[in-house]
Amino acid sequence: MKRRLFPHQQEAVEFIQQRRFTLLADEMGLGKTLSALATTSPKEKTLVIAPKSLLYNWKNEIYQTHHIPNVQIVEAKIPPKIQYNGYILINYDILDRYIDSLIQWQPDTIIVDESHYIKNIKTRRTKMVLELANHTTARIICLTGTPLLSRVADLFPYFVLAGKLSPKDYLKYLNFFSHKEQKIIHHRAITQYTGIKNKDKLIAWLKEFTLRRKKKDIIDLPDMLETIHFLSHYKDYPEDISLKDIVKSVALASHVSHVRHTTALKKANDPLLYDLIDDMMEQTEKLVIFAHHKDVILTLADKLKQYNPQIILGSDSADNRNYAIKKFQEDPNTHILIISILAGGVGLNITNTSYAIFVEMDWTYGIMEQAKARLHRIGQKNTTHFYYVVYESSIDHLVAKAIVEKEQLTITLNEGIEA
Repeated sequence: MKRRLFPHQQEAVEFIQQRRFTLLADEMGLGKTLSALATTSPKEKTLVIAPKSLLYNWKNEIYQTHHIPNVQIVEAKIPPKIQYNGYILINYDILDRYIDSLIQWQPDTIIVDESHYIKNIKTRRTKMVLELANHTTARIICLTGTPLLSRVADLFPYFVLAGKLSPKDYLKYLNFFSHKEQKIIHHRAITQYTGIKNKDKLIAWLKEFTLRRKKKDIIDLPDMLETIHFLSHYKDYPEDISLKDIVKSVALASHVSHVRHTTALKKANDPLLYDLIDDMMEQTEKLVIFAHHKDVILTLADKLKQYNPQIILGSDSADNRNYAIKKFQEDPNTHILIISILAGGVGLNITNTSYAIFVEMDWTYGIMEQAKARLHRIGQKNTTHFYYVVYESSIDHLVAKAIVEKEQLTITLNEGIEA
């Protein structure tokens, strides 16, 4: 492996290796992806099932973790070339099209990311995952940061994957662990299962294969984590221009600025971005989103209406900014704050969330540091997580890499573009 594990991640690796099935349910930000990948090898066959918005992120994580891995993303319109070994990445929505090929491939490990996607035993995606598990001898690792128990029914697929129950045991399971109620709705008798009974036994069953830790209990975490999140592949600069040319050429500055604005609008209209945000909102009550251009910010606000967002633009008065911050900090119905990077770089204090997404980034290292300091400051009690959303091979990918790695390239970018 190319990466170092924190002690809590090493504990997860040991837990996984002792079982055929594991539900790794650590809180978001504790590195479940790396923990799972650390149990795999490029010399073996690993299948990753994940939401479409996360596939390129998995690809990047694999390349960062292992030396010379063979990685293939299965696209909807492209028949997969099943490799003898390596990593195959596929999204839930097309799993059924390739189920026979994947069963024939016989993976050594199956990683089911954001496994709350298979909580409903009646959905096609859940049935496909269970069928795949039933027809292979693979080690199975489910990853989710959402609370383990919202409805007893949601946990049933995990017990099937663990081999404790079979799909035909569903009603028996509900009757044993839930309260059964009969209701008349529109003159029809409806059976509903609510609440929980036999709680101690349910918890005992879960503990056989579940590992869950909270951030507040992990003492080895750094105070800030930065992650590049890939939506998909999109090259937004000409083939005959290298990234080195873009960094060094002042003459390209105007063109680069236009390209990055166009790419930002593409991101703001990309369903994969909103899949990511929805997934994050499953795990945190509040989220800050940074962007630069006004039209990008307004597009984000319009598409995120269900979260009652507040926005802060560069043209806003101090009173308007204070109102937006107050609403975000105090109103339980306001879940998202969208901030102009330049407008929000100073004078704002946000401590009721530790999660932020940069849809756009600034070339200037100091401005980015100022924006991050709105969350990562005195009063912030949790590890702060910053996600830089990019397309693989885009100019923003270069910028995000420079920010995360904090290399000399940051200074070069600043001098080359802003001179």
